[in-house]
Amino acid sequence: MNEEKINYYTLLNYGNHGYHGTTMMLNKIKQEKNRYFVIEKKHVVHPYNQFMFELTDYVRENCKLKRSIGEFEIYYKD
Repeated sequence: MNEEKINYYTLLNYGNHGYHGTTMMLNKIKQEKNRYFVIEKKHVVHPYNQFMFELTDYVRENCKLKRSIGEFEIYYKD
């Protein structure tokens, strides 16, 4: 256990944000300005699990790829 606070971007699994949680999170990302998003490449492929892939799809399609480091891609939304 660590002392990190849980925020809206922690545990992005279906159901963690309630009914219409995916829509709520997409709207939150769309409103963000001057933000970096780091995506682990395993969340680019859509295996059958509980992760909200709609979020990574939106970031990859609508934000600028700044850098790829190992297993991570860094995107910027202005």
